[in-house]
Amino acid sequence: MGRRQTVEFAALERFTLSSRVVVIDVDSALLKRAALSEVVSLLFRSGVIGPIRWCVEQLRARRSVQRGEASSAFYARGLTPDDLRRLLVELAADLAATAHSGMCAAIEAHASAGDFVVLNGIAPRELISALAVEFGAHRGCGATLLIEEGVFTGGIEDGTTDEAVDRALGSDSLSSAMVYGVPRGL
Repeated sequence: MGRRQTVEFAALERFTLSSRVVVIDVDSALLKRAALSEVVSLLFRSGVIGPIRWCVEQLRARRSVQRGEASSAFYARGLTPDDLRRLLVELAADLAATAHSGMCAAIEAHASAGDFVVLNGIAPRELISALAVEFGAHRGCGATLLIEEGVFTGGIEDGTTDEAVDRALGSDSLSSAMVYGVPRGL
């Protein structure tokens, strides 16, 4: 286990034992635009996907946001993790500017009060984690994209990110969590 993971687990243990967990849904509570749609648009603007694929992926993204479940990640097929991560970190800074100011204040207030703040969304984990850094949250949980032979396959390991939050924090912490946004199965 690397140093960063050790520190993260120690922080998680400290927070879950002494304070409440706050889960904030990125799409329904924090951002004014759906993060997954923005990922698809970024890939189009970067020349990674063409206009027809952009249209198809936008429709899939809208359907995923409505259902609260990521069903595929075809938009990322063929990209390396480093390429996608670099694009998503840039996107996180842009998306942070579109956040609802009241939610930004809520994140800051919860973090200052010692609560463990988790951002949850159906966009790729790399984007949600980058958004967590941008907003000062302690953890970001998003869809885990499948990788084979060093590139994304277009598949998703988790159909819903609630499973990722549950694994990261444990169901005991979630049963008493304060949730902002659509509580997608929490």
